[in-house]
Amino acid sequence: YALGTLPLSAAGRPTVAGFGWTIGLAIAVAVITSIVMRGGLLTYRIVFRRQLLVLLLPAIGLVVGGLAIAFAQATGKSVNEVLFSGQDQLPGLIGQAGTWSLAALTWLIVFKCIAYGLSLGSFRGGPTFPALFLGAAGGIMASHLPGFPIQPAIAVGMGAAIVGVLRLPLSAVVLATLLTSHAGSNVEPLIIVGVVVSYIVTLLLSRSPKPMPAAAPHAAPTPALAPTSSR
Repeated sequence: YALGTLPLSAAGRPTVAGFGWTIGLAIAVAVITSIVMRGGLLTYRIVFRRQLLVLLLPAIGLVVGGLAIAFAQATGKSVNEVLFSGQDQLPGLIGQAGTWSLAALTWLIVFKCIAYGLSLGSFRGGPTFPALFLGAAGGIMASHLPGFPIQPAIAVGMGAAIVGVLRLPLSAVVLATLLTSHAGSNVEPLIIVGVVVSYIVTLLLSRSPKPMPAAAPHAAPTPALAPTSSR
């Protein structure tokens, strides 16, 4: 598997607004990736622990195929955007970002997340390329915000998504930086901030709630001693 440098132009210097949008995008990406990973774990438990592989695997395949067809019918885009990992589709998504409407990007993220979670818990495949694809799609959506150019938005989205599924902050920073190297070094501070924020949010969301401490048993009241008479 290989993925080259993505087609991005040089980015300008980061701004205060850019850092603010970076934090918001990283939080949103962390929440979405956490939902997807939990969905994949739930799918795995249902499919493999109940010995229903023969029935459920074909059914999940039909659902994933149906999601891809529904996406194509709703947006006019290719079924491949939802059906596969996103490795081959990522350069085209970024290179043709201007042809994607907000509605189409929303449907892409919704259908892709559902298919991603179902496939994680049932079929072969890993979390990396779909996370990169979804992070880039989220970045393209965020680039419509004022003061958030598309180059850092895509870089932040991919870095936040990778750390959300792999929980490897340094690897996420390096991977997002290498893939967006054409954008220049100006995106690196935003990538680092986005990865750190996404990592913290992911850890907070993955913490299991602590059980309530058991109430201490009430000690039995000490009986009053009868006064002794002195003689």
